[in-house]
Amino acid sequence: MKHAVITGAASGIGKALAYRFAQNGYHITGIDIDPKRAQEIEQDLNAKFIIADLSSQNDLSQVIQQLIDGSPIDVFIHNAGINAVGHFQNLPLQDQERVIAINLTAPLQITAALLKAKKIQQKGALVFISSLSHQVSYPGASAYAASKSGLAAYARSLSIALAPENIHTLTVYPGPTRTEHAQRYSPDNSREH
Repeated sequence: MKHAVITGAASGIGKALAYRFAQNGYHITGIDIDPKRAQEIEQDLNAKFIIADLSSQNDLSQVIQQLIDGSPIDVFIHNAGINAVGHFQNLPLQDQERVIAINLTAPLQITAALLKAKKIQQKGALVFISSLSHQVSYPGASAYAASKSGLAAYARSLSIALAPENIHTLTVYPGPTRTEHAQRYSPDNSREH
């Protein structure tokens, strides 16, 4: 059975991906901070979840070790993401640093560790969920846009480096989506249509 690992798999795009990959015969390992939602999906899909805060270096180290000790990975989807919305100059630095930690630093550290441990299968894939904010101005979310642009640049460089190893990289640039993340961080959903 093929193995897909998805960060942020307990809600939104990550949850949809978990269900889609499970329907296509993959065993799912989810990584998420929300134990209640993770448990519901675990039961529904017979999946396994690692509960962790990817902004915590201690949690991140434990996630990496569990992945290295686990099954080989066919598809790894870096989906987890948060935002800090408001005027850049008014946002607490710690909120912006947390956005960078989850959206950019964690994917870099996890990917490097898995590649070093040779946990990604040949013909496997690394998927990076970036954002339309990489190409379009996203007022009020500059740290988010920076983190997602950094993720896209990292994936682009990685795709060249990993081509000889027959590991595929894919960067996805979602536009507006109807998720709790969007409702939580979007200042005005009145023009959602």
